[in-house]
Amino acid sequence: MTATARAHSTDIGSIGIRSSDGVRWSQIVLGVICMVAAANIQYAWTLFVPEIQKTFGWQRAAIQTAFTIFVIVQTWLTPLEGYLIDSGMRDLVFTPFDGAQVAGNDLRARIEQALEMKHQLTPLIRKVGSRLVVEQVAIAGALASRIVNDPTLAEETATYVAHRLDALEPEFERGWQGSQLPPQGNQPGGLVFRRTLRGVTEGRIIDSDIIRSVEAHKLDRMAGELQALYRRPGVLTWMNPKGAAQEWPITGPIDLIDRVMEQGRKGLAVQRYKGLGEMNPDQLWETTLDPNARVLLRVEVKHADDAEDVFSTLMGDVVEPRRDFIQENALKVTNLDV
Repeated sequence: MTATARAHSTDIGSIGIRSSDGVRWSQIVLGVICMVAAANIQYAWTLFVPEIQKTFGWQRAAIQTAFTIFVIVQTWLTPLEGYLIDSGMRDLVFTPFDGAQVAGNDLRARIEQALEMKHQLTPLIRKVGSRLVVEQVAIAGALASRIVNDPTLAEETATYVAHRLDALEPEFERGWQGSQLPPQGNQPGGLVFRRTLRGVTEGRIIDSDIIRSVEAHKLDRMAGELQALYRRPGVLTWMNPKGAAQEWPITGPIDLIDRVMEQGRKGLAVQRYKGLGEMNPDQLWETTLDPNARVLLRVEVKHADDAEDVFSTLMGDVVEPRRDFIQENALKVTNLDV
């Protein structure tokens, strides 16, 4: 069994933010970039560019810079995710398996930690097709080539994870079995998990592509933190000030984030708009123009030549530079949505 897995019992047991400034600014910057990119593609590059080039003789990079500033000056963003977490964590208490209650600023830190873990888990879940399997493999510290390439360690770890999966399933949904996916050539091995229910066999594979991914490497470094909180299920309690308390079992970081976000959405109606002109006056004031709530972020593009080079590489008609760019940066990407 792995060193990390050996330290913990396979008996799961019975299942009974204000975000940091850095996170907030990261959300704001990312939101601005996404909005500017969408606006540039939707409007500037389809409607305005030919006329601006014809009339003023501007190059594409200069037009993109001007339009970026235009969009940012008109729009202020408040990160929705951070707002929902802030709202959702009120009156919540998280009790891990060790019984130590976590609330307030300590809970905020656990939520932000769980959010980062969820961001790394999500791309792997898309590939494997099972949140439960990927999350439990990560908690067991099994996303490492040093484990999956060792036949003995791999078999022991796969059996350990299978026991965890069964402990989290209803009795009639159990039957998980784990085994090693042997290495092939220079490719690392992996893990295979199967179960047969009502005559249908379900298989989930943690293959070499997943083991070598950036997300797997980051989760492997987080294995100690994952096990410290989620080795066995904990409980999230809403201390309802107007009624009886409500509890939910928490089996991993995604469970924690989803429950907090669900609490934050209560009583909210989320609407989406393509542009500010679609809002009613009171909505525009509340979300964008109110000086007490708005955020103005100044973004300057100082390297127009670099921007033009990247834009031409990714959006131009020549295939080879784009292919070279993808090959060079493929292993650096995280949270890829396809």
